[in-house]
Amino acid sequence: MSSGFNIDKLGKILYENGIIIVKYFSKESVIFFLECLIINTVQKFYIRVLEKYNIRVNRKNDTYNLKELNIEELNDIYLEFSDIPDEIDLDKLYMKYSSELSNKLSSASVNSNYNTITNNNRSDLKSIRSSSRQHKRLSHIVNSTKYRLCLVLNMYLFVGDKIYMVNKKISAGKQLFIVLDLKYIFEDLHMLSGNISSIENEVEKSIDLTINRNILSITNLLSRSNDLISGLSNFKNYKENYESNIFEYNKTLDRVIKSEGFLTNDIMVKKQEHLSRRNFSDDISYIHIISKLKSKLKEIRILKQQTLELIIKMKSDFEDKRLMYDQVCFDNLVLINTIKSNFSLLA
Repeated sequence: MSSGFNIDKLGKILYENGIIIVKYFSKESVIFFLECLIINTVQKFYIRVLEKYNIRVNRKNDTYNLKELNIEELNDIYLEFSDIPDEIDLDKLYMKYSSELSNKLSSASVNSNYNTITNNNRSDLKSIRSSSRQHKRLSHIVNSTKYRLCLVLNMYLFVGDKIYMVNKKISAGKQLFIVLDLKYIFEDLHMLSGNISSIENEVEKSIDLTINRNILSITNLLSRSNDLISGLSNFKNYKENYESNIFEYNKTLDRVIKSEGFLTNDIMVKKQEHLSRRNFSDDISYIHIISKLKSKLKEIRILKQQTLELIIKMKSDFEDKRLMYDQVCFDNLVLINTIKSNFSLLA
C-alpha cells in the first residue's frame, strides 16, 4: 500500500462498494480496527489494519482509543478448572466446522501471530477471562480461513490472542464480529457478504451444538447428584472407622508397652537376685530364665515396632484422606456456587 493511502481514500473506496465505516479504533491516533457496515445486507464486520500501514484517524466522535491489556495468570480455582474442558475437546468440537467452513469460502488460509496475555483490571477479571476462553473456543471455527473473530464485551475487544480495553463502552453486552485484514479486503469485496454469512451460520451452528451438548452433560451430572453427595458423605463413615481402628491399635500398643516394662523390670530383678545370692551353682538355671525373658522381650519389642509403624501409617493415610476431602469439598463448593451464579444470568 502506498504511503499516500489514508482513511479518507479507504472510506471512499468502501462506500463505493456499499460499505460504510461506523467506528474507528486507534492507538496513539494510528488505526488498528474499523467497524464497518454492509448497507444492503445490514452486516457488520471488522477490518484489521496493520500498524505498519500507519493510517491515522482524523475524527473524534466515532473514534475509540485502544489500550492493550495484560492479564496475569492467577492460580484461582475458576481459572484452573474452567480451562480444562476447553483444551481437551477443542480440536474435536471445532475441527469439523473449521473444515466445512474452509470448503465453503473461496479465500486462502492465513495464520495470525499474536503475543500471549499477561496482567490487569481486577474488577472485570472474571468476565474478561471467561470471555477470553469463549473467544478462544469459537476462534477455532475459522482457523482454516483468513477470516478471524472479534468478541466485543462492553469496553473490551478480544482479537487473536490480544485483549484491548476501549476508552468508552462499545456495546451493552456481548457481540461477535467477523474480522478480515485490510490487505484481503480488496480481494474479497465482491464476495464479502456471502463469506460473512457463511461464517456467521457456522458459528451459530457451533454455538447451538455446544449449548445443547453442555445442557445434556449438566443434566446427566445433576441426575447423578445423589451418587456424588454419597461419595462426599463417605468421609463420616471413613472417619468413624479410622477412629475405631486407631483406638484398638492404641490399646494394643499400651498393652505391649506395659508388657515390655514388666519384662524389662523382671529381667532386672532376676539379675539383682542372682548377684545378691552370689551362688554360682544355679548359673545354668539363671541363664536359661534370663534367655527366655529376653526372647519374650525381643518379641514384644518387635510387636511394639510393628504396632507403631501401623499406627503411624494409619494416621498418615487418614490425614491425607482428610486433606483430600477438605480440598475437594472446598473446590466443589466454589464450582457449584459459580455454576449457580452462571445459571442466574440465564434467568
